[in-house]
Amino acid sequence: MTFRTLIAVLILLTSCADKKSETTEESTSQKEADKPAAALSEQKATEPKASFKTFSLLSGKVQIEMPEQLEPMDAEMFRLKYPVENAETTKAYSNEDGTVSLLISPRQEKATQADLPKYQQMLRESFGKNPSVDFKKSEIKKINGRDFIVIEMITPAVDTKVYNQMFVTCANGSLLMGTFNCTINLVNEWQRKAVQIISSVKVKD
Repeated sequence: MTFRTLIAVLILLTSCADKKSETTEESTSQKEADKPAAALSEQKATEPKASFKTFSLLSGKVQIEMPEQLEPMDAEMFRLKYPVENAETTKAYSNEDGTVSLLISPRQEKATQADLPKYQQMLRESFGKNPSVDFKKSEIKKINGRDFIVIEMITPAVDTKVYNQMFVTCANGSLLMGTFNCTINLVNEWQRKAVQIISSVKVKD
């Protein structure tokens, strides 16, 4: 799979959401999504801490923490939301109704940490030029000693908008991609949790 094909896959993944949504809350949720991560972290101390659990993935090479509301996605929901993904290698988690999802997928594209700026630029150009995407940020940041591309954006779905936080890094000489998304009405509850999820990722080569 070429990286441009991977970008097309990512666009599909970031537009996947359950049809259930509370559109009356969209305006408030959109304002919350517009807040920078630094401002959100200041609010964190006033909120009850979510209960997180640790998962070991990809034969122990990846460790990630996620809220207890997320469980392994059932096969039927996986086929509906991620029809182009390989269920044997891709790990997907969701809440009960599928309005919150987390996908972690190793890709065949060979890459090292030194290649990440190139991929970041390609992703920024692809998503940034898409008029249907509300592109928030793209950065390379150090997470648990490893460089990650982290992208935040809002994308359209069937009858709502979808808030996304995506990460791309390398594991065992290949790209490793993850994407968190939730319907826009759930941003107030899940945006800070998404930051915590991505900040917990540890990769062992």
